[in-house]
This record gives sequence, C-alpha cells and structure tokens, in this order.
Amino acid sequence: MAIKKLIEKIVHLAEKRGLDVRTDYSGRSMFGQKCVGIVGEPGECAALATLVKKKTGFSYQSDSMGKNDQIYYFPEIDTTDLD
Repeated sequence: MAIKKLIEKIVHLAEKRGLDVRTDYSGRSMFGQKCVGIVGEPGECAALATLVKKKTGFSYQSDSMGKNDQIYYFPEIDTTDLD
C-alpha cells in the first residue's frame, strides 16, 4: 500500500475516534527522520495503533505529549520526503 493512501486511512480512523495525526513526528533515535504519529488520549491511541499494526505489520512506539496526551508513532512509515 502506498504511504499516502495508508496515511489517509489512518487519518480517517483517527478522526472517527477524536484523535489527531501528525506526519512530521521525529521520535527517539530517529535522527531527523519523520514519521506518522497518532496523538490523543492514551487508550484510544493504543487501540488505533494496535489496529494499524495488525493490518500493516508496522510496529509502533509511544511518547508522552504532556499532561494527558500520548503519541503512538510508526518509525517504519517514513514521511521524511512526503510532499
């Protein structure tokens, strides 16, 4: 599946759950590479990240985004050169 199409599907699923999607996240040890991340309430993010992993095989990591939000991001969904 093309990266842009995959991102569109993730955005659609995230919006249905009240979550945000970032396509410019650079997590730990990514050295400037950008990837897709799902931001919001931890339980909802984890559920969606698990679904994406199940459907695509891409693993995810998570980081805190402040008081209540979490980001679940997919380093393998590289958006560094995505226009």
